[in-house]
Amino acid sequence: MTRYDFKIINCAARRTAINIRVELVFIESNESENGKYPAPLNEIDIHNDNILSLNRHNKRNKESGCTGRVSTHLDLDEILAAGKLSLRLSVIATDSFSGVTNVFEQSFPDKSLIKLGLYEFGDSVNVSPQPDPSIQSVI
Repeated sequence: MTRYDFKIINCAARRTAINIRVELVFIESNESENGKYPAPLNEIDIHNDNILSLNRHNKRNKESGCTGRVSTHLDLDEILAAGKLSLRLSVIATDSFSGVTNVFEQSFPDKSLIKLGLYEFGDSVNVSPQPDPSIQSVI
């Protein structure tokens, strides 16, 4: 069974992000008389979708406390290859100082963003080749 990983990085914040919730949904493109519009379908079951906190980004800190990972075992490669659906990853996080909550979204329109391998350590989104084909990373 293949595992698909998504890396979450608190790189834009000056403070720790808390109460982080991650959602992954399929998006279907529907047509209307005014053009195309995205229609969210069902939510995808992901592992570790609630992260307590991510430290603020600090290039000098090598402990990688500003990153987190979520994963799913659903065969995203096959589903995206059909070309009818895309993915949307939403990260909902609260600023630890102000209490303001923000939503950050990233769309994955096709399977070209799925890379075989493991994320490099730290705040890098580079994917290193992995001899185990059951682990894939989504950039």
